[in-house]
Amino acid sequence: MKKQKVTDIFLYRWRYVFGYTLLALLYIGAVIVSALCCVAWRFVSIRN
Repeated sequence: MKKQKVTDIFLYRWRYVFGYTLLALLYIGAVIVSALCCVAWRFVSIRN
């Protein structure tokens, strides 16, 4: 069995794409959660 080079591994070659995609998804998730909290806060404020 031939020893695999680190650069031949799929995840290693696409590490930047995966990393930046993960960061973008975390950012979008934080924006959505923030927006939902803002809407919920306004809804509670209006009812009081």
